[in-house]
Amino acid sequence: MALLGSPRTTPPDGWTYTQAETQTRMEDIDGLDALGAIVVKHRQYKGLPRATQEEAELDIQRQICAQMPPGICRAEPGEDYKPMLDQSRRLTLDKIQSFSQAIFEWVRTGGDFVDEEEAQRRAKICLGCPFNKAPNACACSPLWMLIKTLVPKKRQIDNLHVCGICGCVNSVAVLMPLTVIKESLRGRDLTYPSHCWKKVIDGL
Repeated sequence: MALLGSPRTTPPDGWTYTQAETQTRMEDIDGLDALGAIVVKHRQYKGLPRATQEEAELDIQRQICAQMPPGICRAEPGEDYKPMLDQSRRLTLDKIQSFSQAIFEWVRTGGDFVDEEEAQRRAKICLGCPFNKAPNACACSPLWMLIKTLVPKKRQIDNLHVCGICGCVNSVAVLMPLTVIKESLRGRDLTYPSHCWKKVIDGL
């Protein structure tokens, strides 16, 4: 894990933090200490651990650094820090080509969805993940919307957007068999956060 090299400087994406347990995204423009106070208040209200200012600020920095390009953060003592590549910074058609092709082939051959319980388990993890990114600013948005229409309305889950790690459409990915997801990621060197449900796939 890593900490901000300059905690008093606003990081590229601003001061934001997502509390995984409650799927709550918090933000503040006034700095790390101000956001830390918001997180502390939220954790205390929800009865969550690590509800001191120091712990909150530490967790905020670690989560922000997991999404930063090289040069923004520094490794914590004894840690081997490898920044995750946030694909949402430069999403292009090429970066979701393998995923979209796998989706269309899966649908074309009449592929089945995973069961409701497994889909909800995956969705809960994605909803509490800071890499669940809205693609509004990307020119690829129409393609994501098209892919999303492949999901029957009764199986759609609100607030699932795009995975900032692999660029897949989360609302579809949570329904896909792991074998299909593995095929869509073939040949890509990706590092997922430790809590990601895709980590069960060999090599991820």
